[in-house]
Amino acid sequence: MKSFFLTLLTVTLSACTTLTPLPTLASLPTFTPAPPTPIITLTPTREPTLIPTLTPPPPATATPSCPVNPFLKSLKPLIAYTEFDLTYNVILNNRALNIWFVEPKIDPNASGDQIAKNVSLAQLSAATVSAKLATGDAKCLGSMVSVINPIVVDRNYNGWFSGTIKLSDARANVPLENKVNAFTVSYLRNKQTASASAAPAQSCKWTDARVKMQKHFAPTRENVGFEFVIDETGINVYAQWDGEIDVTMIPALLNVALESRCLHPQIDQLVVILIDADGKINLIGQTPGSAVRSQNYANDVPNQFKILYPQQR
Repeated sequence: MKSFFLTLLTVTLSACTTLTPLPTLASLPTFTPAPPTPIITLTPTREPTLIPTLTPPPPATATPSCPVNPFLKSLKPLIAYTEFDLTYNVILNNRALNIWFVEPKIDPNASGDQIAKNVSLAQLSAATVSAKLATGDAKCLGSMVSVINPIVVDRNYNGWFSGTIKLSDARANVPLENKVNAFTVSYLRNKQTASASAAPAQSCKWTDARVKMQKHFAPTRENVGFEFVIDETGINVYAQWDGEIDVTMIPALLNVALESRCLHPQIDQLVVILIDADGKINLIGQTPGSAVRSQNYANDVPNQFKILYPQQR
């Protein structure tokens, strides 16, 4: 995003459909980055910021007294929505608390003047969630977070709003309408959503796929998250987890891709955000949905993985 969410940003077999067994790590293909990419350009709803030049990110501000996992765990009970994803990451000068959530009051089928009403509702919901998160652990929020980045989708996962608000503005004792105006907006929907089609027999729902994705990671890893966003540029799954940038990331990449294969509607891209234990973003990459659904996906997913950040020189 032009905000930072995203504005930003052992292999087990639990497929949605019957698949051939996954290869062992030793038999996986060599991880080959795509050719250099000059800037990051993803979806308007959940896109990493444009990065004109590569500047090393500052150290993440998690400390022994404010480790990331307990910090996120303490904030999650503050969120009133049933379906949400809360993550934390650091890139360049932004320390972002990212909250993706489904606002069930938004009408996915809105048209005409109702579209603007949906947008207003999404903005107000984003302000409400941000203000609530800002009431969390004052010490850790103050040392770790510079902005809160809500991403609001409807029950069909169409994006309606995303933006960032400074922590100080989210904390301010002012009406919610004032907080709405304090956002740096990354995306506002201005057109009707595409009509939802009937799901094929062998497809799966995002709620089920997300649960399976999460099971590939230890439950103590609170800064692992998955989001589903549909907007004008495509149908996108976003995945964040902590780990090394080497061949050991391929099993996790394949596990997430595996659980994305059966999604309806079919995805256009899988975007991966790889962070360290303190939330610093070390890599952002994407692989196309066609590779995810390929019969040879265990080779195609890693070999078609394109590195978006850091920029390759």
